[in-house]
Formats: sequence, structure tokens, C-alpha cells
Amino acid sequence: MPFRNAGWRAVARAVMLAAVVSAAACSGTATSTSPIFVTDFVTGTVVTQVADVEPVKITVASTVQLVLVSLVPNTGVAVGVGIGVPPADGSAGCTLDAAEALAVGQSFTVAEDAGAHCIVVFEAIVNGAGAIPDPLTYTVKFNHH
Repeated sequence: MPFRNAGWRAVARAVMLAAVVSAAACSGTATSTSPIFVTDFVTGTVVTQVADVEPVKITVASTVQLVLVSLVPNTGVAVGVGIGVPPADGSAGCTLDAAEALAVGQSFTVAEDAGAHCIVVFEAIVNGAGAIPDPLTYTVKFNHH
């Protein structure tokens, strides 16, 4: 008799395992069509009255988030951080879709189409004057699909 009980336990375990594997497979299939979330870090240097433009790519139209992670030296100033599209003719520059003045740790989100984009960091003008030390190195976290 003990042999029979062990056999039934093995069958029960096999059935449970099959159910778990089947459920996991169904779950994986349902999420595999979702876009993959990506975090990129964009770094560069900005100086007084000269914006820094860095190319980025968005795979799927979605809401993106830009976070100002660091400024070196960090004197507590805000800089302009924006996202836009490069010129169609391939020349330098960026036509901004959205921009905000951000201090370290601040962020903003905006809906963007898929395709080539650019992140721009520039001197924020406050009360008619810029306030950044030259040069100013930055890091922006770019969350997108």
C-alpha cells in the first residue's frame, strides 16, 4: 500500500506542476506584447548661452519622463531640460516639444511619438539673467518605451 500512495502523490505533484507551468506560460504570452520600459542616462556639458543637444530614440509612442539627476558643480541652480525632434534635413539643433526649468531631483513627463528625438539642456534664464557656472556637467535620466 505505501507504494500506491507514493504514486498518487507523484501524479498529484505532476498535475500541480503542469498547472503552474501552464499559468505561467499564459501570463508570459499576455505581457510579451507590452512595450519594454527603458531607462537611459544622457550626460553632457552646458555653458552660458549654449544649449547641449543629445540624440535619443523612442521605440513606441508613450509618455516619457525626464529627471535631472545631477549637475556638477551643483550650486542649486535650475537648468532648462527639454525634449523635441531633430530637423528633418539632418542638420544640428532640436525643435522642442516641451521644456521645464528643473533643479536636481525634479522631473517632468510628456507624451511623445515614436522615432528620433533629442534631449536639450540649456541655461535657464531667471529674471533676465542666466545663473550657471561654466562649464556645467549634467546627467538626465530618460524613461521611455
